[in-house]
Amino acid sequence: MTRRAEKITDTVLLILSFLLGIAVVWLGFVRCWRSVDSALLIVLLFLCGAFSSIVCSAFHELGHLIFGALCGFRFISVHIGPLKIYRKGNKISCAFYKMSSDVAGVAEMVPERTDGLRRKTALFICGGLLFSLLFFAGTAVALGLFRSIPVWVYLLVCTSLPYAFYLFFRNLIPFEGTDGAFLFGLLKREDSSAVALDLLAIESFLYRGYTPSEIPAEYFFSLPQLPEDDLNFILLTVYRLAYYQDGGDVQGMIAACNRLRDLLDYVPDCYFPQVASEVLFTECLIAGGEIVAKEMFPSLNKLLKREKLPHSHRILSAYELYINEDVVSALSELEAAEEEAEECPLSGMKKYEKKLLAHIRADMA
Repeated sequence: MTRRAEKITDTVLLILSFLLGIAVVWLGFVRCWRSVDSALLIVLLFLCGAFSSIVCSAFHELGHLIFGALCGFRFISVHIGPLKIYRKGNKISCAFYKMSSDVAGVAEMVPERTDGLRRKTALFICGGLLFSLLFFAGTAVALGLFRSIPVWVYLLVCTSLPYAFYLFFRNLIPFEGTDGAFLFGLLKREDSSAVALDLLAIESFLYRGYTPSEIPAEYFFSLPQLPEDDLNFILLTVYRLAYYQDGGDVQGMIAACNRLRDLLDYVPDCYFPQVASEVLFTECLIAGGEIVAKEMFPSLNKLLKREKLPHSHRILSAYELYINEDVVSALSELEAAEEEAEECPLSGMKKYEKKLLAHIRADMA
């Protein structure tokens, strides 16, 4: 689907959702005007609509998590609105983070095995779509029964109908980056989806304890060529950088870092801190990277502290040591990074992080 077609289709969905919202408000007055003051009713309709929309997003992500678990995927995190629930070592923790405004929720899981990965991934995607459909259908049925259901049911259930409609069709239609786009790409065996499956396979190896350089090279390189603005190509380049760093290939590391730096303009907001921070880290390590690192650091420093990325302290430690030459500050960040590394849910990535940190500690001596 072209960007123009996406924009037109999205506008139509928004208009239809708005019309549904008007219908919900009007029927709310028909149903509740005798028992609730008009001004209070409007406030309740909007408050309940906002709350039930969050529940709608949570229901969608729950579908992904249930179907993913049935397919042998392992839970990493789920992000709904500002709430993030994530695996921290062997424990489950939660925290509040700011999420990109164009993303309602994200469920992150990794496959324990790579066999049948295309089928399992398709089922994982379908789980979210199915649960969104069930939620949408349930709210539509409730609205049809608006005269016979209690007022509180109307307020909590029916007010989510406009958003439930938008969320389901926005994910079903193959807009760029949606469940529908990924699912149709898998069914059509598109190149971008093939690379996405390899990214999942890489994460599967990491989950099983392989470090990046221990993963067979074909998962990084024997792949279709994608346009440089394709998100999967960008994420693959991030993993290629890790592959070179872990294997001690300095020339490959520099080439991958330069490639990623050229791609930063194409990185979506929700991935930008992760991608840009790895570029910054590599610039701190390589000869001649000081100028670029100093240019990148002021804006990224705020992102690293705000986003609380798992590798934030590692990157800050490298910057303090190699750029500022402040061993005391670098050691403080390094010790925090070593604690973070112990809580990494992917055992292979934990080994990789410890290897990078050991290199930084050795350079302090």
